[in-house]
Amino acid sequence: MDYIEASNLSIYGFRPALRYREKTFKDCAMEMGEAGIILLAIQVRGLVVLNPGEKERVNAQSICFAVAPTERALNSHSVDSTAAVITWLPTFASNRAKVTVLPLFSRDAFSLVALLSLELVALHYWSKGRSFHRIVFIPLPC
Repeated sequence: MDYIEASNLSIYGFRPALRYREKTFKDCAMEMGEAGIILLAIQVRGLVVLNPGEKERVNAQSICFAVAPTERALNSHSVDSTAAVITWLPTFASNRAKVTVLPLFSRDAFSLVALLSLELVALHYWSKGRSFHRIVFIPLPC
């Protein structure tokens, strides 16, 4: 995929469809990849983890983050056939509320900070009764 194609992609959150339950992150990523969806991360015990591979499995409370051309492209991979923010953000917030300690000095600290920023933006919009469809990361220099 070159820059021109990738510049039309965005990051979206969604609750994975029932067919993904109990599959590993890796298996889900492989299956979604065949459909042109790039699975990036999953919320695990309230924290967002980038590519946990075979260490984590999708469950009923999982929230996934993927790169896709449109939110609609994720509908067939989502619970209730929709990836709309209103369908996954309450679960995301509920999972997050159970976290008591954040690993701020982990090896993935930069990724965590980026995803926490995403979470704050999403929660802000949701709390104001607004909706948004695209989540865009702005890379920061390391």
